[in-house]
Parts: sequence; structure tokens; C-alpha cells
Amino acid sequence: GQTWSTPVPARVNIGGTRRAVLLVGGGYDTGQGTTLYSSDSIGRGIYMLDAETGARLWWAGPGGSGADLENASMTISIPGDIRVLDMSGDGLADRMYAADTGGRVWRFDINNGGSGASLVTGRVLASLGAADMAVPTTADSRRFYYAPDVALIQKTATNPSYINIAIGSGYRASPNNVFVRDRFYALRDYDVFNTLTGADHAARPVITEAD
Repeated sequence: GQTWSTPVPARVNIGGTRRAVLLVGGGYDTGQGTTLYSSDSIGRGIYMLDAETGARLWWAGPGGSGADLENASMTISIPGDIRVLDMSGDGLADRMYAADTGGRVWRFDINNGGSGASLVTGRVLASLGAADMAVPTTADSRRFYYAPDVALIQKTATNPSYINIAIGSGYRASPNNVFVRDRFYALRDYDVFNTLTGADHAARPVITEAD
């Protein structure tokens, strides 16, 4: 897709070797210029590149794409930056958050030391637009063009720690549009320091507009 996503530098242990990498979203599909939600043919992915050579080290994409991490929900472009975190403080990236133009927010966990299909697990954390609706409406065709903003909220005597994920939707192709019901969201991810497996991700309920 169109290269809107700024590459984010990080370090990752791939197969026992620390590598300098760049993480980038797949890009923007101009098909999103229509008001009603539709799936995309390009930009449907996240890429991890070797920062020195540019070689692709890992990527996530839709089902049947041959990606290291395939997900049937990755049907829509990811134009924004990838939010990359080091939750363990060891200098290695181990968490990513991303958002797509279908109104979804994604969480990915990097398993440092792994490679290929075992390097990263991930899934949709929240679906807040029309992408997962059986009958999409114009009002619900919310799009995310930028990375979520994240903040660690420390636990109190009565509440556990969580990562607050803040993100606002918009419609850059038509900023004056009044038919899409755009919103600003604050989401809570309570699995703060855990590296989730594929099974862990699959067991978690997806946050929806009804929540």
C-alpha cells in the first residue's frame, strides 16, 4: 500500500541472535476512499525488516498469504505506525500494538529467541468498526489511520495494573463527512507483562462496540 507508516527501530532476538530491525505497517489502500467499509487487496500486513540490509525477517498477513503469522481477520490495510514496546526492560522489543482502517486494534507478542512462525503471536484485541459486522453500515465505518497511544497504569490497592490504549477514528479521505460515527476510545489490556501464546490470544474475547 501507500507507505504512510514510519518505520520503527527496535532490537529483537531472532533464533538466538540480537538483530536491529525496523517494524512497519503494510500501508494505505486507496480503496478506503469510499464511504462504506470494504476489504482491501493491499496494505494488509505488518513487516519486520533487517535494519542493515532491508531483508524481510518476519511478516504478518491474511490467511493463505504465506506470512509467518497468518490471520483471517487481516483483510484491511494498516497505514499507521506500529507501537513497539519493551515491557521487560531488557532492551528487546516484546510487544506491538497496531490499528487498521477497518476499526480494529491488534496486539502482538514477540517471543524473543524464536524465529519464523514461532517469533510472534497476535490477534485482534478490539473490533470497533464495520470490519467484523455481518451487514456493515456507513455509520459504523470507523477507520484508524494512526498507531494507538499506550500508557502503563500502575495497580492500586483495589485495581490491577493495565495498559491503557487510546485511539481515535476518523475519515481522512473525506474529513467533513458527517455520516460516519467517529469516536475516541480508551481500552484496557490487563495482560501487562505476560507474553501471550497463540492459544492465549484465541481464548481472549475481542472488545467490541457493545462493550
